[in-house]
Amino acid sequence: MESDLQRIRASQELMRAQNQITGFRAPEYLEKKFREIREDLFIVFDPFVGDGYHDNELGRFLELINAIENGLYASLYHLQSVEQMEMAIKDIAIAIFREIPVPDNRTGSIGGGDTRQLDYEYQAFHFALRRTLEYLAQLVAYTFGIKIGSFRELAKKVQNRDPTKLSLRVVDCHKVIMQDCTDLIGPRSNGRQTIRDQIAHYDSVDFGCLNVAWYGGSLKVFFSGGGHKTGPDTKASLSAILGQDVKKVEGAIFEMLSAMDFPSTAFIK
Repeated sequence: MESDLQRIRASQELMRAQNQITGFRAPEYLEKKFREIREDLFIVFDPFVGDGYHDNELGRFLELINAIENGLYASLYHLQSVEQMEMAIKDIAIAIFREIPVPDNRTGSIGGGDTRQLDYEYQAFHFALRRTLEYLAQLVAYTFGIKIGSFRELAKKVQNRDPTKLSLRVVDCHKVIMQDCTDLIGPRSNGRQTIRDQIAHYDSVDFGCLNVAWYGGSLKVFFSGGGHKTGPDTKASLSAILGQDVKKVEGAIFEMLSAMDFPSTAFIK
């Protein structure tokens, strides 16, 4: 009996350690939203528990909700990593150069360094955001009982599907999301491929190059170039800009689910 208790305590200790090392907690308000969606799904399907067909339906809906949640949280994880590294190197640069005299030309700059960890997190961030939208498209398509290849074609595939009022709401919502997230889904306003598409199909895209410069007598530390083409005049940090992208995708998820009145519409097909 004592040995059983020892094993239980050891297992609990191991799980606590693992959770600290490999776990990730999203903001509570997000975890609450997804938890409530799953609870509502079980309520909708409750009258059909034990029916093999509807059990499979429920299972697929849960898989898709979990995938959407996973993609969004992965985006937040990569954003967090980017933010920690960006802020850490900026703080170090400011501490080192704070007392250095301003160069005579007043625009002298120093740049360079190995940014591969930042690059890798930046690239993974864009894949995570994009796959989140693709999972959302799959959820909508599954609700209507159709097949879909990408988020871009969602409105075209859903248009004129029954029930008409629901398909119209989805089409309208998709249009708004495409406008809000054009830099993530494409085509971008500058006509270029999205950063995710560039990485996936054409070239490795980096985070940017660290610069320490003096403008107007004041010290500036920033990352220039990279996928977002930032520079000394960029007011927000790059991690803050990426944070805005996460907010766009988060908004897209819950706007679409609201437009669909999901999960009460899980049985329309």
